[in-house]
Amino acid sequence: MRLVTVTLQYVFISAIIGVLWMIMTAQLNLAGWGLGMLISLALLAAVRGSQGIDVHPLQLPVRLFWLIAYLGVLTLDVIKTGWDVALRILGIRPIESGIIKVAVTDERQEIAALTAHGITITPGQMVVDFDHVGDERHVYVHCLDVPGSLATLESDQARRMRYFKRILGDG
Repeated sequence: MRLVTVTLQYVFISAIIGVLWMIMTAQLNLAGWGLGMLISLALLAAVRGSQGIDVHPLQLPVRLFWLIAYLGVLTLDVIKTGWDVALRILGIRPIESGIIKVAVTDERQEIAALTAHGITITPGQMVVDFDHVGDERHVYVHCLDVPGSLATLESDQARRMRYFKRILGDG
């Protein structure tokens, strides 16, 4: 029964990715959709194996909404921190670099990777290492402004985790 469920989940996700593939490659025909679907099926099977994906079609619009909201917030963060880095490079603000340890409050590797992406894409901060001891996961972040980052990094991480849980259907 588990194999049937996983297979149906993969087919559903692959059908959606097939449509995106058609649009991105401008192959608006059945062959383009089929090719996109086959590529996504192969990638899903390689990445997820028999674990499956938690897919509920009726929740997709809500998850898509939260994904768009997260991308909007991330874009604003990139603009804001880009301005801050420019001021530091010009010497208007001081550079006080260092490394900070940030807790990832979820045990899944996917969440740690999304956290690393969300931190690294914003100028002035970059994840340089992961740490996984027992049930605890941490990322080590190099910052250009350690005092400023210490004040905001934990709250930014909590905000990211709320978005990730909503996007992934956990919250």
